[in-house]
Amino acid sequence: MRSIHGRQQKKIDKDKKERHDNKEKKDKIKKKLQQEGEKKQLLLQQQRLLKQQQELKQQQQQKQEQQQKQDQQRNPLQQQQQQQLLQHQEHCDHQQEQEQQQKQEQQQKQELQQKQLQQQKQLQQKQLQQQKPKQQQKLKQQRKQLQQQQLKSQYNMKTNHCSSNKEASCCCCCWASNKRQKVTAADRERQQQRAANKAAAEIKQKSCCMRKGRKGRDKYPIKTKTSSSSSSSSSSSSSNLSII
Repeated sequence: MRSIHGRQQKKIDKDKKERHDNKEKKDKIKKKLQQEGEKKQLLLQQQRLLKQQQELKQQQQQKQEQQQKQDQQRNPLQQQQQQQLLQHQEHCDHQQEQEQQQKQEQQQKQELQQKQLQQQKQLQQKQLQQQKPKQQQKLKQQRKQLQQQQLKSQYNMKTNHCSSNKEASCCCCCWASNKRQKVTAADRERQQQRAANKAAAEIKQKSCCMRKGRKGRDKYPIKTKTSSSSSSSSSSSSSNLSII
Protein backbone atom coordinates (compact mmCIF):
# COMPACT_ATOMS: atom_id res chain seq x y z
CA MET A 1 0.00 0.00 0.00
CA ARG A 2 2.75 2.34 0.88
CA SER A 3 4.59 1.69 -2.37
CA ILE A 4 1.44 2.35 -4.40
CA HIS A 5 0.80 5.58 -2.58
CA GLY A 6 4.40 6.73 -3.14
CA ARG A 7 4.20 6.04 -6.90
CA GLN A 8 1.00 8.00 -7.24
CA GLN A 9 2.52 10.96 -5.39
CA LYS A 10 5.55 10.94 -7.68
CA LYS A 11 3.32 11.00 -10.76
CA ILE A 12 1.36 13.92 -9.33
CA ASP A 13 4.59 15.86 -8.68
CA LYS A 14 5.85 15.18 -12.20
CA ASP A 15 2.61 16.41 -13.71
CA LYS A 16 2.78 19.59 -11.68
CA LYS A 17 6.35 20.26 -12.78
CA GLU A 18 5.49 19.67 -16.42
CA ARG A 19 2.53 22.01 -16.20
CA HIS A 20 4.67 24.68 -14.53
CA ASP A 21 7.40 24.32 -17.13
CA ASN A 22 4.89 24.51 -19.95
CA LYS A 23 3.42 27.68 -18.52
CA GLU A 24 6.85 29.28 -18.24
CA LYS A 25 7.65 28.36 -21.83
CA LYS A 26 4.34 29.78 -23.05
CA ASP A 27 4.90 32.99 -21.08
CA LYS A 28 8.37 33.40 -22.56
CA ILE A 29 7.02 32.87 -26.06
CA LYS A 30 4.28 35.44 -25.47
CA LYS A 31 6.78 37.97 -24.18
CA LYS A 32 9.02 37.45 -27.18
CA LEU A 33 6.11 37.88 -29.54
CA GLN A 34 4.99 41.01 -27.77
CA GLN A 35 8.49 42.48 -27.91
CA GLU A 36 8.81 41.64 -31.59
CA GLY A 37 5.40 43.18 -32.28
CA GLU A 38 6.36 46.32 -30.41
CA LYS A 39 9.62 46.56 -32.32
CA LYS A 40 7.78 46.21 -35.61
CA GLN A 41 5.34 48.92 -34.61
CA LEU A 42 8.19 51.23 -33.65
CA LEU A 43 9.92 50.62 -36.95
CA LEU A 44 6.73 51.33 -38.81
CA GLN A 45 6.22 54.57 -36.89
CA GLN A 46 9.78 55.66 -37.60
CA GLN A 47 9.36 54.92 -41.28
CA ARG A 48 6.16 56.95 -41.36
CA LEU A 49 7.86 59.88 -39.65
CA LEU A 50 10.74 59.77 -42.09
CA LYS A 51 8.34 59.79 -45.00
CA GLN A 52 6.49 62.76 -43.55
CA GLN A 53 9.73 64.68 -43.03
CA GLN A 54 10.84 63.98 -46.56
CA GLU A 55 7.51 65.15 -47.89
CA LEU A 56 7.75 68.37 -45.87
CA LYS A 57 11.24 69.02 -47.19
CA GLN A 58 10.09 68.52 -50.72
CA GLN A 59 7.19 70.90 -50.18
CA GLN A 60 9.51 73.55 -48.74
CA GLN A 61 11.91 73.20 -51.62
CA GLN A 62 9.07 73.58 -54.06
CA LYS A 63 7.87 76.71 -52.29
CA GLN A 64 11.34 78.21 -52.34
CA GLU A 65 11.71 77.49 -56.03
CA GLN A 66 8.36 79.10 -56.71
CA GLN A 67 9.33 82.18 -54.70
CA GLN A 68 12.61 82.47 -56.55
CA LYS A 69 10.79 82.29 -59.84
CA GLN A 70 8.35 84.94 -58.72
CA ASP A 71 11.20 87.15 -57.54
CA GLN A 72 12.93 86.82 -60.84
CA GLN A 73 9.75 87.69 -62.66
CA ARG A 74 9.31 90.87 -60.61
CA ASN A 75 10.71 94.24 -61.57
CA PRO A 76 14.36 94.96 -60.74
CA LEU A 77 13.27 98.15 -58.95
CA GLN A 78 11.47 96.15 -56.31
CA GLN A 79 14.56 94.05 -55.76
CA GLN A 80 16.66 97.18 -55.27
CA GLN A 81 14.15 98.56 -52.81
CA GLN A 82 14.21 95.35 -50.82
CA GLN A 83 17.99 95.36 -50.76
CA GLN A 84 18.03 98.97 -49.60
CA LEU A 85 15.57 98.17 -46.83
CA LEU A 86 17.71 95.27 -45.71
CA GLN A 87 20.83 97.43 -45.70
CA HIS A 88 19.04 100.13 -43.73
CA GLN A 89 17.90 97.60 -41.15
CA GLU A 90 21.41 96.24 -40.84
CA HIS A 91 22.78 99.76 -40.37
CA CYS A 92 20.19 100.53 -37.69
CA ASP A 93 20.96 97.30 -35.90
CA HIS A 94 24.66 98.10 -35.97
CA GLN A 95 24.06 101.57 -34.55
CA GLN A 96 21.91 100.16 -31.77
CA GLU A 97 24.63 97.67 -30.87
CA GLN A 98 27.23 100.44 -30.76
CA GLU A 99 25.01 102.59 -28.55
CA GLN A 100 24.44 99.71 -26.17
CA GLN A 101 28.16 99.05 -25.98
CA GLN A 102 28.86 102.71 -25.26
CA LYS A 103 26.23 102.74 -22.51
CA GLN A 104 27.71 99.66 -20.94
CA GLU A 105 31.20 101.17 -21.05
CA GLN A 106 29.96 104.39 -19.45
CA GLN A 107 28.21 102.44 -16.72
CA GLN A 108 31.37 100.46 -16.04
CA LYS A 109 33.41 103.68 -15.85
CA GLN A 110 30.94 105.24 -13.45
CA GLU A 111 30.99 102.15 -11.26
CA LEU A 112 34.78 102.21 -11.19
CA GLN A 113 34.81 105.89 -10.28
CA GLN A 114 32.32 105.30 -7.48
CA LYS A 115 34.40 102.44 -6.14
CA GLN A 116 37.54 104.58 -6.23
CA LEU A 117 35.75 107.40 -4.40
CA GLN A 118 34.51 105.01 -1.76
CA GLN A 119 38.01 103.62 -1.30
CA GLN A 120 39.44 107.14 -0.98
CA LYS A 121 36.79 108.03 1.61
CA GLN A 122 37.57 104.91 3.58
CA LEU A 123 41.29 105.70 3.51
CA GLN A 124 40.65 109.27 4.64
CA GLN A 125 38.47 108.06 7.48
CA LYS A 126 41.15 105.60 8.57
CA GLN A 127 43.80 108.32 8.46
CA LEU A 128 41.60 110.65 10.49
CA GLN A 129 40.98 107.95 13.05
CA GLN A 130 44.72 107.32 13.27
CA GLN A 131 45.49 111.05 13.57
CA LYS A 132 42.85 111.75 16.25
CA PRO A 133 44.90 110.46 19.22
CA LYS A 134 47.95 112.39 18.03
CA GLN A 135 45.93 115.59 17.74
CA GLN A 136 44.44 115.02 21.17
CA GLN A 137 47.91 114.58 22.64
CA LYS A 138 49.06 117.79 20.98
CA LEU A 139 46.08 119.67 22.35
CA LYS A 140 46.75 118.33 25.83
CA GLN A 141 50.39 119.41 25.61
CA GLN A 142 49.38 122.86 24.41
CA ARG A 143 46.90 123.20 27.26
CA LYS A 144 49.54 122.15 29.76
CA GLN A 145 51.99 124.67 28.34
CA LEU A 146 49.39 127.44 28.54
CA GLN A 147 48.58 126.54 32.13
CA GLN A 148 52.27 126.54 33.02
CA GLN A 149 52.75 129.91 31.36
CA GLN A 150 49.77 131.35 33.22
CA LEU A 151 51.08 130.02 36.53
CA LYS A 152 54.51 131.47 35.82
CA SER A 153 53.06 134.85 34.95
CA GLN A 154 50.97 134.85 38.13
CA TYR A 155 53.99 133.84 40.20
CA ASN A 156 56.13 136.58 38.64
CA MET A 157 53.45 139.18 39.37
CA LYS A 158 53.26 138.11 42.99
CA THR A 159 57.03 138.03 43.48
CA ASN A 160 57.35 141.49 41.95
CA HIS A 161 54.62 142.74 44.29
CA CYS A 162 56.40 141.31 47.33
CA SER A 163 59.82 142.65 46.31
CA SER A 164 58.40 146.14 45.75
CA ASN A 165 56.82 146.21 49.24
CA LYS A 166 59.16 146.61 52.18
CA GLU A 167 56.97 144.61 54.53
CA ALA A 168 56.86 141.56 52.24
CA SER A 169 56.65 139.17 55.14
CA CYS A 170 53.37 140.80 56.26
CA CYS A 171 51.80 140.91 52.80
CA CYS A 172 48.50 139.09 53.21
CA CYS A 173 47.85 138.56 49.51
CA CYS A 174 51.23 136.88 48.97
CA TRP A 175 50.81 134.61 51.97
CA ALA A 176 47.27 133.67 50.94
CA SER A 177 48.24 132.97 47.34
CA ASN A 178 51.12 130.71 48.31
CA LYS A 179 49.17 127.46 48.49
CA ARG A 180 52.13 125.14 48.12
CA GLN A 181 53.76 126.07 51.43
CA LYS A 182 50.37 126.45 53.22
CA VAL A 183 51.56 129.15 55.63
CA THR A 184 49.17 129.52 58.57
CA ALA A 185 48.43 132.47 60.83
CA ALA A 186 50.42 130.85 63.68
CA ASP A 187 53.54 130.69 61.48
CA ARG A 188 53.14 134.37 60.64
CA GLU A 189 52.86 135.31 64.30
CA ARG A 190 55.98 133.33 65.11
CA GLN A 191 57.95 135.03 62.37
CA GLN A 192 56.75 138.43 63.53
CA GLN A 193 57.74 137.64 67.12
CA ARG A 194 61.16 136.50 66.00
CA ALA A 195 61.67 139.70 64.04
CA ALA A 196 60.58 141.77 67.07
CA ASN A 197 62.94 139.86 69.37
CA LYS A 198 65.76 140.42 66.94
CA ALA A 199 65.11 144.16 66.81
CA ALA A 200 64.93 144.34 70.64
CA ALA A 201 68.23 142.46 70.97
CA GLU A 202 69.94 144.84 68.56
CA ILE A 203 68.64 147.84 70.53
CA LYS A 204 69.95 146.32 73.79
CA GLN A 205 73.38 145.69 72.29
CA LYS A 206 73.61 149.25 71.04
CA SER A 207 72.61 150.64 74.43
CA CYS A 208 75.20 148.48 76.22
CA CYS A 209 77.94 149.61 73.88
CA MET A 210 77.06 153.26 74.41
CA ARG A 211 77.18 152.90 78.21
CA LYS A 212 80.50 151.05 78.44
CA GLY A 213 82.14 152.96 75.61
CA ARG A 214 83.41 149.94 73.78
CA LYS A 215 83.82 150.47 70.12
CA GLY A 216 84.30 146.84 69.18
CA ARG A 217 80.93 145.72 70.41
CA ASP A 218 79.27 147.04 67.26
CA LYS A 219 81.59 145.02 65.07
CA TYR A 220 81.61 141.91 67.29
CA PRO A 221 78.33 141.83 69.26
CA ILE A 222 77.82 139.42 72.15
CA LYS A 223 75.99 136.26 71.10
CA THR A 224 72.88 135.66 73.20
CA LYS A 225 69.94 133.27 73.01
CA THR A 226 67.75 135.93 71.58
CA SER A 227 70.27 136.87 68.91
CA SER A 228 70.75 133.24 67.84
CA SER A 229 67.02 132.65 67.71
CA SER A 230 66.47 135.89 65.83
CA SER A 231 69.22 135.05 63.33
CA SER A 232 67.70 131.63 62.69
CA SER A 233 64.25 133.19 62.28
CA SER A 234 65.60 135.78 59.85
CA SER A 235 67.32 133.09 57.79
CA SER A 236 64.16 130.99 57.71
CA SER A 237 62.03 133.99 56.75
CA SER A 238 64.46 134.97 54.00
CA SER A 239 64.43 131.41 52.67
CA ASN A 240 60.64 131.39 52.70
CA LEU A 241 60.53 134.67 50.86
CA SER A 242 62.98 133.40 48.26
CA ILE A 243 60.78 130.31 47.70
CA ILE A 244 57.71 132.49 47.29
